[in-house]
Amino acid sequence: MASQRTGILLLATLFLVAIVRSVSALPAGGSPLRDRRPRFVHYADSDSHYHPCGSRGFRRDLQLTAKTIIQTNDTLTMMKEDAFMSGVPTPSVVIEEGSGLVSLFHNLSSYELTIPTIVLHSYSATMRQSMHDTASDLNKLLFKLRFTLRAAGELGDQGWTVEPVPLLDAGDSDYQHYRRDFTFFQQLFQILELLKAELEARLAEC
Repeated sequence: MASQRTGILLLATLFLVAIVRSVSALPAGGSPLRDRRPRFVHYADSDSHYHPCGSRGFRRDLQLTAKTIIQTNDTLTMMKEDAFMSGVPTPSVVIEEGSGLVSLFHNLSSYELTIPTIVLHSYSATMRQSMHDTASDLNKLLFKLRFTLRAAGELGDQGWTVEPVPLLDAGDSDYQHYRRDFTFFQQLFQILELLKAELEARLAEC
């Protein structure tokens, strides 16, 4: 019996020693485990991942721009074909050349801010959805482009104010609403084309 008790006590002692050693090997309270990176990294701390000439830089911005151009063109096509707008002449729009990525970024930000006001008019549900999709694609583009411009040192952290694009009062006339809103989206389309050309030029310099 004595030998059995001695054996049990010895095993218990060895077990406790193993536990103590395991606990002492852990890092001090709150410190991360070695060779383990934090799971979440804030975008502002990872601008290096958005190097302008990298795969997440201008090239990705160009892809998002092309997607937004397609969606904006879909909205314009739908406006042309919408039943209550048939027979209304399409207004011509001329956009001056852009003056760089930052200027185009600020300009497009104003258009993004204005789209919800356009959608408030009583268009068809399909038309409103297309406009919402355009605004969503534009938002994703501008969100991504902001990081590229910061990584390139062209857009600082200082605050800046975005003003909506001025809209003419169209009253209750569907005709006037159509002319105003079609012109708005056509201007947006052409500015996106300017952004596309600017991004292609910047990529060529990489």
